[in-house]
Amino acid sequence: MRTGQCIEVCTAGYYGHNKICYPYACPPANPTVYADDSTNLCKTGCPDGTYADFSTKKCVPVCPMSPDYYGNTNDNKCTGTCSGDEYADPSTRLCVTDCPSFPALYGITSPKRVCVPNCTAFGLFADNDTRTCKSGCPDGTYADSTTKRCELECSVEPLRFGEN
Repeated sequence: MRTGQCIEVCTAGYYGHNKICYPYACPPANPTVYADDSTNLCKTGCPDGTYADFSTKKCVPVCPMSPDYYGNTNDNKCTGTCSGDEYADPSTRLCVTDCPSFPALYGITSPKRVCVPNCTAFGLFADNDTRTCKSGCPDGTYADSTTKRCELECSVEPLRFGEN
């Protein structure tokens, strides 16, 4: 924005970087800065509750579904793969340590760490205690072929006998 005037804050739709207001986005020559709509500034990191979107070069409240990105709360960036022991949660578009109980989602580790609504699609059993999908159930629970869950007791209908 060239008005020939000195201003303290760039107007909406312009983003300040190195004392210059850039229209629509931050300067493409600097790949590590992102446009923050709340301050109209180009920043090296996005504020809490927003995530650096590499495709738009903006700080966004929700990461884009295409490509399949999730907000990483550790570094406030959109990522295609969550780090460490975190799962990608499609209901919130965030990387989470535990998959949510509502809506009921369970963590799988292959082909990538993601929360899924149905473990049976992967030939696994749902473990409600750990919110994960498992090939076998932990000690003290039973893999119930009717409910496709790890249960403390086998389902009554049809009558089944527990096997560890």
